[in-house]
Amino acid sequence: MIKGYDNVRRDRPEGSGGGCGIFIKKGIQYQILGKGKELEYVVIEIWEKEGKLKIINFYNLCKTLSIEIMEELTEYLEGKVIWCGDFNANSTVWGKCNDKNGQIIEEIMEMKNLVCINDGKGTRINIRTGMESVIDLTIVSNVLAGICDWFIDKESTIGSDHYPIIVRVGLNLNNRNIKIGKKYNFNKADWTKFRYLSQINLEKVDMSMDINDLNLIIGKIIMVAADNSIKKSGSKNYKKMVSWWTNECKEAIKLRNKAFKTLKHNPIYKNLIDYKRKQAIVRRTIKNAKREYWKKNCNTIGKETKIEKIWKVIKIMNGIKREFDYPVLKIDDTNIIRDEHKVEILARTFSKIHSSNNISENGRKGRENTKIKYNDFIQSVEETNNLLNVEFTKTELNNALKKTKNTAPGKDQIWYRMIGQLSEKSKDIILQLYNKIWEEGKLPLNWKESIIIPIAKPGKDHSNPENYRPIALTSNLCKIMEKND
Repeated sequence: MIKGYDNVRRDRPEGSGGGCGIFIKKGIQYQILGKGKELEYVVIEIWEKEGKLKIINFYNLCKTLSIEIMEELTEYLEGKVIWCGDFNANSTVWGKCNDKNGQIIEEIMEMKNLVCINDGKGTRINIRTGMESVIDLTIVSNVLAGICDWFIDKESTIGSDHYPIIVRVGLNLNNRNIKIGKKYNFNKADWTKFRYLSQINLEKVDMSMDINDLNLIIGKIIMVAADNSIKKSGSKNYKKMVSWWTNECKEAIKLRNKAFKTLKHNPIYKNLIDYKRKQAIVRRTIKNAKREYWKKNCNTIGKETKIEKIWKVIKIMNGIKREFDYPVLKIDDTNIIRDEHKVEILARTFSKIHSSNNISENGRKGRENTKIKYNDFIQSVEETNNLLNVEFTKTELNNALKKTKNTAPGKDQIWYRMIGQLSEKSKDIILQLYNKIWEEGKLPLNWKESIIIPIAKPGKDHSNPENYRPIALTSNLCKIMEKND
């Protein structure tokens, strides 16, 4: 994983190694067009000012290619295309020799009006001999060839025997400006100040006003107190994408890269052995770091450990991170690119899926029968001494607060931590709000609103709006009242 990028992968279904992927910088609008079945490739389409651009990452595991074998990929080679990867193909068009695979790639380039922009320099080094070969290609549509810059970074192979290749294309992409808001840093909160500011203002509130206005004023007082007593911080410039990573891993990779540079400049047997040894140390260090992290977490697992925590650790070990960016959505043959249009489409989809119209006929009959069965109970006026109608108590409020977790707030941005840190007098005012709502039987309007977060279903086509499930973030003040029992 790379921080700040989405990734689209095509992993090899059997065995280790292989596969390919494309990393897309967050903010760039894209959609996944396809992944290889027999061949190993990934195809995405991104949006630029004057149209669309396909990017194909291809990996040929030393297989003998043919026009027939390549058919599943060549259908994507229309329009503006950048086709790159490890082709394991040789031709004098881009290198110093010819082979069967090189001839097939040449034929496809001629059929599809493509141009190879390699400059003839070696893209892979044989670390035993120091000899270089040209098997990593960048092939583009003829309309793009004149606006592409292509060069190799030979300072490091990042642990591979292939050099990193950098291609710059003179296009204007449709980027979105993603604003990441600052978050409250509760570890740097002045809770004494928070309790003082919130209490002196809450005590001035007129509890006889309308419930909607009362709830808004109480929420505003809490947030003003929070803004004045809790520091906010943005995201860190550096954050480990995998929790098992250690300084030993970093140092081992640094020494391996240094050994590679020495070998490249002086390809003698002694330097080759040193590089191989350093490479083995990197693999062993990373393997040990993963093992130790796994052991450490396994030692914390007991009978009361929740399954969610175990799955979280497994995902961390595999570098799996939930993405909250959304690719281009597709409805029939229409691409939904702009964020505001994506919101509208997802809202309609969720509304349709969760509509009462989706209830089966048996479900409708069951609901109607339940209403008829308990009709007298529903319409009856309960006695005032019924335990269900008594006011909420301070004990119930504190018990409800103990049950809360550090989950995200709703639209009002009030965290559970803030409510829990209120003074006892301030909690009494919150309790008065709850009892007023209970007595009048009227909920504040903004408690009926929520922030909907669409979560992509794993393993599904994320361009299809139906392959998302909604999570609703509602007011924590409301949820605490619900927890009172």
